[in-house]
Amino acid sequence: GNINGPDLVAGLDYFSHDQYPLFNKHWSQSAQNLVQARSLSFPFGLLEQQSGPGGQMQYLHATPRPGQMRLWAWESILHGANILSFFRWRTCPYGAEQHWHGLLDPDNRDNRRTAEARALGEELRTLPKAFFDAPPIRAVAVMKDFDNETNNWRINTYAREGRGEHGRWIGELLRSHIPVDLAWPVSDLSNYALLVCPHLKIAPPKLVKRLRAFVKGGGILILGAQAGLKDINCHLVEATPPGLLATLAGVEVQEWSALPETALRGARLENGEVVQFNTFVERLRPLAGTEIAGRWMGGDALFETSPAVTRHRFGKGVTYYIGGYAPDAAVASLVRWIAGKHSIAPLAIASSEVEIIERRRGGARWLALMNHSDSPQRVGGLRRGDDILSGRSVEDGEFVLEPYGVALLGK
Repeated sequence: GNINGPDLVAGLDYFSHDQYPLFNKHWSQSAQNLVQARSLSFPFGLLEQQSGPGGQMQYLHATPRPGQMRLWAWESILHGANILSFFRWRTCPYGAEQHWHGLLDPDNRDNRRTAEARALGEELRTLPKAFFDAPPIRAVAVMKDFDNETNNWRINTYAREGRGEHGRWIGELLRSHIPVDLAWPVSDLSNYALLVCPHLKIAPPKLVKRLRAFVKGGGILILGAQAGLKDINCHLVEATPPGLLATLAGVEVQEWSALPETALRGARLENGEVVQFNTFVERLRPLAGTEIAGRWMGGDALFETSPAVTRHRFGKGVTYYIGGYAPDAAVASLVRWIAGKHSIAPLAIASSEVEIIERRRGGARWLALMNHSDSPQRVGGLRRGDDILSGRSVEDGEFVLEPYGVALLGK
């Protein structure tokens, strides 16, 4: 089941987790574990960092290609791991975990993986001590909540295709090179420009007050369909949705409908782009002063061309209400549109195979570039700087990463 992360780390001296990238098809999926770890506890630790192929009787991972093990270890460190332990030192020659290969094979001889681990240790010694205490910069946070997760998994079982939208937002922001953290209702929201709350069904007064303060102070808030439906007891609020969030969102829900599994419902945004939503969609009624930012497309008598997405200015900030669940393509469109409209810029220009993290402390700044592909990748839009690891310099605002390459631009 789900775990209340903030309560968990409050009772620990040091938080750590296990990192196995080969369980995922794309780096932006496995990186989410690291985003969660650093958001809960910075710095954190890795007690098991994948070093070789792993598996059980039912499956076996591919063998990490040359440079890939080093890349994964650097990824964990660049997210904020100050302790890193490879799993494992030597492959166990017996038992169920003989399929989990370590740095050494059962023959106990040095190999390519031990050479990469040795090279990593030598590289780490070149980093300034200040780097390890420098946190990643803040730009966007995606809110998770223990009570809403419990509701989604144990009560609202009809969600199906719509589940996991938190991960879709985090993954798209990572691939778009926009800094992203996880947040919880108790998190410090200062210095975030944008806060995404996908389908915040349970919205108690204390959280609503915090969200109002965030937007009033200049923040941009995104609320998803079914926001504000329930109280802390998981009882439906006896008020027009989104309940306590209505004033902040500047909208009321007139009608709604669940969609058949795999079905999509299209809405046209104000920029002309058509976005396809799934699972659950709503017909919105903007309140006074609220702008219509997207309309449902025709063909459904319940919705016709009624409002699907709204924008409401509240204090110095803005709330977007999105009347549907967003699959991958929809999240990608929404990130491009809202981030572009509010000048939330990527850290650099690169393909989705490149991961980028910026860390700062005081006047010091480090920009980490990681190539998760087996081909060279060009990164543009960079300021002048030198790679601490290789000694190479940014030329004409660009830097080329070798396959599975890592660069740390800074002092």
